[in-house]
Amino acid sequence: HLASNYTFTGGTHTFDVTQAPLSISGSRQYDGTVNFDNSIITVSGLQGGETLTVDDDINTNNVNVGTYNTGSGNLLISDVNNSHVTYKKIADHGGNGTKVNWPGTSNHELTPDSGESTEDFTQRALELMNTAGSGIAYFVMTYSDNTKTTATSAKAKASASVVGSGISGKDLFTVAANQSDIETATSKTASDYGAGFRLLNGTGLASNYTITSNSFAITQRVLSSSGSRLYDATTTASSSDLTLSNLIGSETLTLSGSGTLSDANVADNKTVSLNTLSIADNTGLAANYTLSGGTHQLTVNQRPLNATLSRQYDGTTTSAGSDLSSFDALQGGETLTLSGSGTSASANVANGIAMSSNGNLALVDGTGLASNYSLNSTVINITERVLNSSGSKIYDANTDALAADITLSNLVSGEALNHSGTATISSANAGSYTITNLAGITIADGSGGTASNYTLTGGTHNFTTNQRPLNATLARQYDGTSNAAGSDLSSFDALQGGETLTLSGSSSAVNDNVANGISVSSLGTLALVNGTGLASNYSLNSAVINITQRVLSSSGSKAYDANT
Repeated sequence: HLASNYTFTGGTHTFDVTQAPLSISGSRQYDGTVNFDNSIITVSGLQGGETLTVDDDINTNNVNVGTYNTGSGNLLISDVNNSHVTYKKIADHGGNGTKVNWPGTSNHELTPDSGESTEDFTQRALELMNTAGSGIAYFVMTYSDNTKTTATSAKAKASASVVGSGISGKDLFTVAANQSDIETATSKTASDYGAGFRLLNGTGLASNYTITSNSFAITQRVLSSSGSRLYDATTTASSSDLTLSNLIGSETLTLSGSGTLSDANVADNKTVSLNTLSIADNTGLAANYTLSGGTHQLTVNQRPLNATLSRQYDGTTTSAGSDLSSFDALQGGETLTLSGSGTSASANVANGIAMSSNGNLALVDGTGLASNYSLNSTVINITERVLNSSGSKIYDANTDALAADITLSNLVSGEALNHSGTATISSANAGSYTITNLAGITIADGSGGTASNYTLTGGTHNFTTNQRPLNATLARQYDGTSNAAGSDLSSFDALQGGETLTLSGSSSAVNDNVANGISVSSLGTLALVNGTGLASNYSLNSAVINITQRVLSSSGSKAYDANT
């Protein structure tokens, strides 16, 4: 065909510009309300960089996590292009008549959600009233005071013809269809009250657009948790040590399981890996919340330790860390030591003596770290100082070890004790003995010393019985020699317990003439010999000899001579 056969000139030319399709959407975390504020509603599909203004909010029919749109019928409005409605308002008037429950509830009284503004609450109540089949003719809005800035409740009524009397601090709201009835019943003129979502002109004209899709998502609210516990040598963050935050209003959830720390050591706000931590329904629904993406922190605090020191009495109040006996609360089999020293309130023997000053006592790393603990308190157990003893006596044929023969040792310098009684050795014979716990001897306060600070039990107690020296006396008649034979024994001077001994061997006297107590020049071979007693219990100290006159005999004869 030839274009030259045609012309536009003189023809009728039409062109339809139809509304451009828009999508509206919104997404927010669960907040316990049904409201999507106009500030979070996004408009997509605007042309040429134009803008429109979003006026009023979108309300869902449920507060819980989910996806909401008109197609699913779970918004309070059914047509987002025609959801802005002009309602009627009677100011300063009360309601009366039959009560009606709000849709989806069993209560005629509706109250604002936490944080919900009066404007948003009013819009929600109006949209619920306007829901098909609601049965609500009007509702009475009550405020906290006559300024009407804060709504407290909306009470649904069944008939627009039955109202109460005029009253400050209350308003009646109804749909346009009930305007005549409510004006007649109240004898007042209703005012318009517009509410509901709509798009207003911005740099573009709202009439050039139509909304063809809508979607609103309530996502799980991200919870955080925090808490603290004492150091326990583990990386476990138990649910019992954590508190959830970012919950809505007074809702509560149950937290169970345990998380994991990167290490076990003391630190503030340590990050918790969720591990098996989980939430479950309580007054709130767990499905509306998530732990993922939250900040989960646990502070691990130093575990306070109570230290017990222990040492023997030493007469001072010094309490050295080196005397550590135990800590009360070390974790996981860990060990620590203690350095420095403090001062105890008393120097005397007792258990659990408090410190008058902790001085410079300090925790020191062992298999555990001192920084994971704090020294809360220190006590010291001062035990009795163990005394030793030594003693001796000369053999006396008995097993007695008299206090007078015993000397105590290991006393604190400058202190003395008195002791009395009789201990018993295992044999009467000469020798060295150990007396267990020095039984039979008792100690008592002495000069500067207190007996209760000492004990004999556990000490080393030695006792020696020494040989008793004997002086021997020999006796014989003069024989013209200096011989001093043991067989000439007359007596010993210090035999004990009625014992007897004999003497063997011989020696020489210093002279051979008659005299008493003649010394021997040396003991020679003179030696003690067992009798009823043991020679080993004695020593021969000296010997003397008594030489008596030699007794002469005579004989003779004569013839009788009649005289004597």
